[in-house]
Amino acid sequence: MKLLKSEHLDLKSRRYFYACAGRVMHDVLIDHLRAGNAAKRGGQLLRVTFSEELPVANPEKGLLDLERALQELEQIDEQQRELVDMRFFAGLTLKEISELTDTPYRTVQRRWERARAFLHFRLDTT
Repeated sequence: MKLLKSEHLDLKSRRYFYACAGRVMHDVLIDHLRAGNAAKRGGQLLRVTFSEELPVANPEKGLLDLERALQELEQIDEQQRELVDMRFFAGLTLKEISELTDTPYRTVQRRWERARAFLHFRLDTT
């Protein structure tokens, strides 16, 4: 709904659509998290049950840390940020991203590895 209501939506290509879709999914998650955190004593928080395999002590803090790391990544390399949005939030494979962006697969793979390394580093130091 948020994507369709956008005033500046100009779906000029599949690449642009998936980049926008990934960004919107990211924004929806962050907006929901912030709205829940704004409620006094967490009354509006969405209750989520995590499986025992997920080592998530505080998922809300983790998402906000991820948001800050993604903003930093965007300042460094917008293509890597777009790649993370398409891969992580839109759920595309590296092969699909390669085809959408008309970029060699190996180049997409290297960018993904650098973006992941940056995010892991930023999230481990927070």
